Amino acid sequence: PPRFISIRSGAADSTDSRGRLLAMVGKGVTFDSGGISIKPSERMEEMKMDKTGACTVLAAIGTIARLAPGLPVLAVAPAVENMPGSHSTRPGDVIRAMNGKVVEVNNTDAEGRLILGDALTWAEGQGATHLVDVATLTGAVERAFGKLITGGFGTPQEWWDEVRDAGARQGERYWQIPFVDEYRADMESWYADFQNSSGAEGSLVKSGLFLREFVTRPWAHLDIAGTAYLRKNTPWAARGATGVAHATLVELALAGR
Repeated sequence: PPRFISIRSGAADSTDSRGRLLAMVGKGVTFDSGGISIKPSERMEEMKMDKTGACTVLAAIGTIARLAPGLPVLAVAPAVENMPGSHSTRPGDVIRAMNGKVVEVNNTDAEGRLILGDALTWAEGQGATHLVDVATLTGAVERAFGKLITGGFGTPQEWWDEVRDAGARQGERYWQIPFVDEYRADMESWYADFQNSSGAEGSLVKSGLFLREFVTRPWAHLDIAGTAYLRKNTPWAARGATGVAHATLVELALAGR
């Protein structure tokens, strides 16, 4: 069954030395078959790695709690499985998100952005002033940047720069993807405020445009689909999960001591 995991360090309603409450939100799809919009069988066994965003934020808050006990930080991890079945979400279903926006689900394999949207909304409701989400969200990011660079979005620019620079200090590389507002029209729906997917063209940009619908405060999105997992040993890391973005989140939080 799905679970919504939330861990908060520090006293209730407290903020860090800068007056901030950092929320770290991680995609936690424990296995992603694609649902009714099912994926090809090739490499589907790797879809157990679709929870690495959640693993990252949960590991990060544990590290932060050990290094800076009492430092106010929030970790949020929506945990679900995406499988076909008689009760599965169907292509064409229309759902209302936590922030009241209505989404047409035309591709059940674009499920991560649905759970992230609600998690971001919930985190803001808990008083988060700054947000970072970490997710294996799109195959397009791996095709664009490979296994060494994590693509992402951020608003406002100053917050993206802060996240990127925290990563650079820890040897983690991020590349900013632009918000191309003209692509928002492709996401429009006859039945809802927008669709969760609208084809391959510009899909990486549209993933950021979708998530932006759910935030009102400084926010950065790190798409680790390319960098979260290695299929073979390399000179810089062993085969398997890499833990990418963990050091960035810890660095970002500890700046508020």
